[in-house]
Amino acid sequence: MNPIAVIALIAGAAVLYSVTRTVKAAVNLTWNVTRFGIYHLASGGSLVLRMRLRIGNPTNTPITVNFIDVSAYLDPVYTTDTTGTLNVQSRGTYIASLTESLAIVIQPNAVTEHDFYIEVRWADIAKYLAMNVADIISAISNAQGINSIINSIVNHPVLLQGNIKAENVNFPINQVVSFTDDRG
Repeated sequence: MNPIAVIALIAGAAVLYSVTRTVKAAVNLTWNVTRFGIYHLASGGSLVLRMRLRIGNPTNTPITVNFIDVSAYLDPVYTTDTTGTLNVQSRGTYIASLTESLAIVIQPNAVTEHDFYIEVRWADIAKYLAMNVADIISAISNAQGINSIINSIVNHPVLLQGNIKAENVNFPINQVVSFTDDRG
């Protein structure tokens, strides 16, 4: 057999082994959203939300998370069955979405947390809260008013749906967390 063909065959087998090992490791990836809430009151008519994602890699192979696409809905109607599966009857009110290409490397046998920031316009928040923009602007102008608005949604359930992609393997996101006030 031609020596170049043998080298190519060995190199191809090594690449295939590496890719297979990485994909098998990616399948074992664990993740969950640990926080979702108000992070910062931004000027210029927007609010910044923060989503904290905890990702675990229980294997001996580093895994790269490449992509995240998630939408958030306030006050969903859902049940959880005895196996822990989330059954959504109604998503609730759309709040925001996040779509981001990434390159987060999760080291072998490690857990990491990553924060994502989502900017939402105050006009959209007024719509979600069934208020008019003038009421929101009035509330923003004093701390007590904005705290009242924030307190009206803190601890409400938020449905997060979408997917995470790691090493070209898609993982569905379908989780409910409590809305938090993370300004402090």
